[in-house]
Amino acid sequence: MRIALISSWNTQCGIAEYSRYLSEALVRQGGQLTILANFPVRDVSWARDETYVCRFFHTGWHQERGVDVEAALRRIGERRVELVHLQYQDFLYPPPFLKNLPRLIERVPLVVTFHDPGVPSDFPREMVSAAIFHTPLNAGLVGRYGWRRVGIIPMGIHDRPDVPRETARVRLGINSRHVLCSAGLGRTSYETVLPALSELVKEYQDLLYFIISPRERTVSLPDQIRALRLQHHVCLVDGFPPVDKLYEFLHAADIGLFYYPEFGVAGVTSAASRLGIASRRPVILTDVELTRDLPDQLKLPFGDLEQLKQRLRLLWEDDGCRSTVLRLQETLIQNYSWEQTAERHMSLYHQVLHDHTVGK
Repeated sequence: MRIALISSWNTQCGIAEYSRYLSEALVRQGGQLTILANFPVRDVSWARDETYVCRFFHTGWHQERGVDVEAALRRIGERRVELVHLQYQDFLYPPPFLKNLPRLIERVPLVVTFHDPGVPSDFPREMVSAAIFHTPLNAGLVGRYGWRRVGIIPMGIHDRPDVPRETARVRLGINSRHVLCSAGLGRTSYETVLPALSELVKEYQDLLYFIISPRERTVSLPDQIRALRLQHHVCLVDGFPPVDKLYEFLHAADIGLFYYPEFGVAGVTSAASRLGIASRRPVILTDVELTRDLPDQLKLPFGDLEQLKQRLRLLWEDDGCRSTVLRLQETLIQNYSWEQTAERHMSLYHQVLHDHTVGK
């Protein structure tokens, strides 16, 4: 099957990361992928830019608002694309893009994954052959709009080989026995977590906390770290490292900490917390909109530092608690692997192509 995936690509963006993992899994399922992507913005230098990528639009991060529809149409023709799949998040696609979207799908069906419910009134809903949502909540917020096909396909979770903590720690030169890690686009409230850790270091004197986040999100932390006397307990890792490097830190940790405040839009899901789940280390999440689709057993109320400290103690000291959390996470990994995610996409694609052929 020849699929064109419209998405942000090779940039510091959760949709770009999601699209890469999905496209790789679709290729393993036999799909032939063409990526119709944004012009570069906030590139990640380590990501390869494959020859089947065609850049044709500026995202909402740009001041420019150009859309080179002719370039995309040429690539669709050259690659004999049968179906276009748009990875939709509202701020990525400014009005000029939406205005030109119908031209891209004059001859082929359109599938849209709605990563959030922020769909503007000028979105061409009537041209959508199938809509994909990560959760029923998301589907309910956006509404069906008479679509013939609607799929609920949760965001995938990596199924990667585990690496022993000691092996990962040797690679990173870590000597501490109590290690935490937060990773992602910087949504963890480090400012809230650090005071709790300043108390825990009295009990766990070798505690080490890795914060892997874009620099702009951590620029104010050094002053707080010094004020709390945590200079020897917190390590800031700036940037957006390759996923393999990210897993080195996650595998070296005892616990993944994704301590988010309430800021998300209803129906949006967290990709970073799934990386933590996939590391096969216990994770601590907060009970916010961004994690609504994940099990309550992994969550704490945001801002209750006593509960945070208690959960950390349990995961370090109580083998039963740790095993229970890991079994739950293993179930998530097995049920929501990227391979299964790709299979469900391919099944929906075949249904859409059948509808399109019959309708001709």
